[in-house]
Amino acid sequence: KYLEGIQARLGGKSEYVVVEGQAADVIIDQAHAKDAGLIVMSSHGRGGLGRVLRGSVADHVLQHSSQPVLLIRLQQDS
Repeated sequence: KYLEGIQARLGGKSEYVVVEGQAADVIIDQAHAKDAGLIVMSSHGRGGLGRVLRGSVADHVLQHSSQPVLLIRLQQDS
């Protein structure tokens, strides 16, 4: 239901799939298989030690995808 709501808000040509596996690798594989023109992802904007300790799906996708990637930084509530 959540993904259906996001897809409806995006409009235009969008698609979602649910696949098991390592998130970054699945995102890259699916984008390649579907010949996606763009990968759009949100990011928590963690840097430094936080990224080293927890890893970064967005960073992995940026480094390994042949498709262009658009990262949208999540806003932190103050």
